This record gives sequence, C-alpha cells and structure tokens, in this order.
Amino acid sequence: MNYITIQAKTYEEALKKARHQYGDRLRILSRKDISKPGFMGLGHVDSCEITCFLTGEEEKPVETIVPEEKEDATLIKRFENEARTPNPDAVNFTLSNEIEETEEEFDNSEAISVIEELLSDTSSVLSENDFTPYYIKFLMDKVRQQAMRALPDVPSKSDIETAVLDQIAGTLKTSKETVTSPISVFVGPEGSGKSTTLGKIALTLSKNPETKVGVISLHKEGSSADILSRICQAGNIPLLEATDSSSLGAALSSFSSMNHILIDTEGQKLTQSSSDKAMVNALKGCSKDLRYVLVLSATMKYSDMDAASVLFYPFDISSMAVTGVDKTLTIGNVVSFSYEKKIPMEFISNGKAIPRDLKTVTVSDVINRIKGFTSAVFSR
Repeated sequence: MNYITIQAKTYEEALKKARHQYGDRLRILSRKDISKPGFMGLGHVDSCEITCFLTGEEEKPVETIVPEEKEDATLIKRFENEARTPNPDAVNFTLSNEIEETEEEFDNSEAISVIEELLSDTSSVLSENDFTPYYIKFLMDKVRQQAMRALPDVPSKSDIETAVLDQIAGTLKTSKETVTSPISVFVGPEGSGKSTTLGKIALTLSKNPETKVGVISLHKEGSSADILSRICQAGNIPLLEATDSSSLGAALSSFSSMNHILIDTEGQKLTQSSSDKAMVNALKGCSKDLRYVLVLSATMKYSDMDAASVLFYPFDISSMAVTGVDKTLTIGNVVSFSYEKKIPMEFISNGKAIPRDLKTVTVSDVINRIKGFTSAVFSR
C-alpha cells in the first residue's frame, strides 16, 4: 500500500490538493495540525498535514463510487472524522517516492536564496564595523537557523538586522558579577589609558562617603605615575607605592580597612615576549586574592588585542576596560575580542573628562555604536 503526506495551510486545502492529484483512489489515514514559531519566535505559522493511502483500482473502480463521496461539504466532514485516527507520528510506515513529488509546491529554494543574500549583505555591514570573520560566522549561523525554522515565511532585511543585534546583545558579556575581590589590579599595554582609567574608577568610588578607596602604584617614575598621583591628590585618595612583593604586602596591610584597593601596574610593550617578571612576581607573591582588569584601547587592531592577551597570560583576567571609544568609529574588534577570549567587558571610557566619561558597560553602549543597519537600534 502506498502512503502519501500532503501539507497545506488548512485541512480543506490539503484535501483538495490530494483529491486533485490522486482522484477517487485516495483514502485519509490521519490528520496533523502543525504550529511552529515565526522568525525570531514572533507569531506562528500554522499548517495542516494529512497522511493518505491509495486503494487499488481493482478494489474500488471509479464507476462504483457512490454519489455521497463527491467532494462537497459532506465529504469533507467525513474525511475530517476519518483523519482523527491515528496520529501519523505514532505510525511506522515507509513513504514512497510520491511524497517528494507532492512537496514540489513547497520548494523553499527561492526563499533560501533570498535569506542568504540578506545574510551576505549583513555580513558586509558587520565587517565594516570591524567584527572578526570568526564572530561574524557565528552570528550568521545563528540567524540562519532562526530564518530556516520560519520557512516558508521569508524575513525582511529589518528582521535579519534585528536578529543579528539580538544575537550580539545575547552573547555580549558584561560583568558586574566579576567583582569577586576588593583588590583590583589593572594591567595593559603602554598607551592604553590604564592609569587614567584606574584614577577615574577611584574617584567614582570615593564619591560615596561610606566607601573607602586606596590606590597602590607599581609604576616606576614617569608620566603615568604623575597622572595617577595628581588624580589621587585631587580626590583626596590615599596613594602608596610598591616595587616588590614585600613592599606590596606592606601597602596592602596598610589598606586593610579599605572597601576597595586599586593597584596600577607598569604599562607593557606589545613587542615584549612576556610580562615584566618583577611585576608578575610582586603580584603573585603577595598572597592575596586579586582580580585582574585588562585595559585596552578601542583604537587597537584585533591582532594587537590578541597580542595583549598573550602578553598578560600569566594573570587570570576577570574583565576588561575599554578606553578611547571616542577616538574610533567602530567597536566590532572589542566585541569580537570579548566574545572570542571569553573576557567580560566591565568599563567603557568615552573621553578625557575625569571621572564622568567612564561608566560600567551596558548592552546599549555597544549596540548604539554599530553603524550601517537600517533597523531601529534597541537596548535591553
């Protein structure tokens, strides 16, 4: 016996389609109403699937069909009752090649082609925003899966862009939860704005009269040390200097009553093969629970960020602070780096004003800086 499945938007349409193709030999075995989510889970796409079998001509010649079996309201009602048993998911049978023939009307190749073109255009926009090929592929694969599940409905350009932004927002790791220790160590390449960023954070924390903040500098003499010293003086924030594990331990003991202790380190050159050993030994030898914040400039190339992650590998980086956002048009390199290295973004600096141009990162800070999309920018 040959079994056939027919799918259409309604039961009546499926029945008419089946009867038109197979005539009076058609018998209904079961009916299945299908409801699946639309694109991005919005709305639903409803359809009906009927499973049928064909009787042999010798079993029921066409001329013996009784008038009641003509396709009319009575016939549809009877077939609808037949279709209540059993659910085709519970029936084991082998479908014939005729099934593929009945599904030609639902060929999705044109819709898939439109989706791929939209994804290609969106990929180009992301590339112009300096997202990495790896992260772009990840986003496109996710959105493609969403779009395919919604077939035969085809998403619009705006739908695709919104889905991409939703994926970026969903994968973006921001990090209030990373504050596991009151002692934060700021590390980063030369020129990343590390000392200024630390100073901004110290000033912001000290605005709360119930919060005590202390700063420790591991700097040698230089402009960064001078900047940090002036910021601490302006905010009446105690500042101590340390050069090795012994002096660092003594400084930490002096600040034992502080709610927050911020440690500034010497900036490292990306051309170095490894982090400064004296700095590493001082921090590792202080026998304290430290958390490390990697400070990077948004103007850096992804390859330079990658080199920084290798340079500061000796430290268990818990989050990152992004500086210089006002000096670049794109932020895709930072978002890609955060995702690929699994380092949450914690702070973002959008100018030189101290301390108001520094804030904790929100999803909207990132989404608002993605250029070239036509859909409305959203925030969470």
